[in-house]
Amino acid sequence: GADWDSDRDTLLPGYREEWEAARAGRAGDVVGVTGDGTNDGPALRAAEVGLSMGISGTDVAKEASDIVIMDDNFSSIVKAVTWGRCVFDNIRKFLQFQLTVNI
Repeated sequence: GADWDSDRDTLLPGYREEWEAARAGRAGDVVGVTGDGTNDGPALRAAEVGLSMGISGTDVAKEASDIVIMDDNFSSIVKAVTWGRCVFDNIRKFLQFQLTVNI
């Protein structure tokens, strides 16, 4: 059998289901898949987070993914995560403020 723990970052399209079966019962893992071709569609759909390319990606990949990277630049993912964490932190601070003001 394959050593899925060391190879999980380099899975080829179509192997995601086999990797999923090998990790059954393990909590805490999140599977993210990036792709731009028609052959990546099933893996993008099966992953918890599917990312496809907006410019070079096929329509099948775009439809199957959760997030479309419009400029085909992976640094956009880092920017989006940074913005998302900032928004989440601001919402948390706002709710904490509202709860203390109304008491």
